[in-house]
Amino acid sequence: MMFGFAKLQRPPYAAKGFIVAIAALAALLPTSPRAEESEMIVRIDEATLLRLDRASAEIIVGNPTIADIAVQSSKTLVITGKSFGLTNIIVLDSKGKEIVNAKVSVQADPKRVVTLRKGTARYSYHCTPTCQETLLIGDYAPQFDKIQKETASKLSIVNSAVNGGQSPQ
Repeated sequence: MMFGFAKLQRPPYAAKGFIVAIAALAALLPTSPRAEESEMIVRIDEATLLRLDRASAEIIVGNPTIADIAVQSSKTLVITGKSFGLTNIIVLDSKGKEIVNAKVSVQADPKRVVTLRKGTARYSYHCTPTCQETLLIGDYAPQFDKIQKETASKLSIVNSAVNGGQSPQ
């Protein structure tokens, strides 16, 4: 039974054109980007090991104020998160061939850091399991300065003890 609509027929070449158009569109759609596949997440103020499949000869860090690398051995690197942000690292072998070319995202540990806001002021706490004030870039300046001085004082005491009670020089 028809309700007044004529049966539409498409010419056979129309279906082929449609398939070609869909295939072309699919080729233009982004797939999972390579950069995301090689993105490393490093926690701020923490070190992460990067083991290489062959010996490194040259290491390039896009922005060493965000993440820095220490060479443990020619096949083991230590990446340390210095401040929040995104940078990249490139590791080359002795022939100049890439071993690693990766983005490094430095982030806070969302499971352990609690942020408190009072108006425009931000305070950060590291909670494992009790919460202690911590230094995070962007925190309320007077609070940040207070914690920074306390941390420097503690470090001075530790260095003095390590040096047999004498001030480091």
